[in-house]
Amino acid sequence: MPLDTLQDQLYFYSESPDFLVMISYSDNKDVTVIVKGPSHVKVKGRASVFGCEVNELHIPENKTLPIYFEEDATLFLSEGSFFIPVKGNTIPSSWKKVLDYEFKSFFIYGSSDSGKSSLATYLSNMI
Repeated sequence: MPLDTLQDQLYFYSESPDFLVMISYSDNKDVTVIVKGPSHVKVKGRASVFGCEVNELHIPENKTLPIYFEEDATLFLSEGSFFIPVKGNTIPSSWKKVLDYEFKSFFIYGSSDSGKSSLATYLSNMI
């Protein structure tokens, strides 16, 4: 689904001076909202970050996290938060396939800023 179509299906309003509230319509499960810090996020409903269900989190400056809507959910984002809604789950299918194997340990290597820490976090949350 094109991004502009997805944004048309989301509803935004300001509930308080401290938070911008984003509400999804019922057909918007299977959506990832990528949030760039600094941001304070509260979740009403079911959403996860790298496979870990979250209710509230603080995203530090220069950090970006993908918040995946497992079902209808409402995100409360602090004022001035930068976010991008994306259709689907941003976790690569190759990461999910690794879980099919019964490895006892992992060795993760790669170039700088290639997703090593994100992969390690996801695997730790899912094992």
